Amino acid sequence: MKRCLTEPIRQDLHEKMVFLGGPRQVGKTTLALSLIPGADETHPAYLSWDVPEHHVRVVPRFRRAR
Repeated sequence: MKRCLTEPIRQDLHEKMVFLGGPRQVGKTTLALSLIPGADETHPAYLSWDVPEHHVRVVPRFRRAR
């Protein structure tokens, strides 16, 4: 499926990290992975806020409340 945001996101990725946000089940992961040829959710360029270990990679000072 061609998405209208694919090309603007692809262009932005040449300069910066891109955050995809939105409601559940709208295709954020599918879109993100479609931008990384051959990637799956284990690819080092893909970070998910659902994975606590990725929090500190995105925000180094992030500390999860215990």
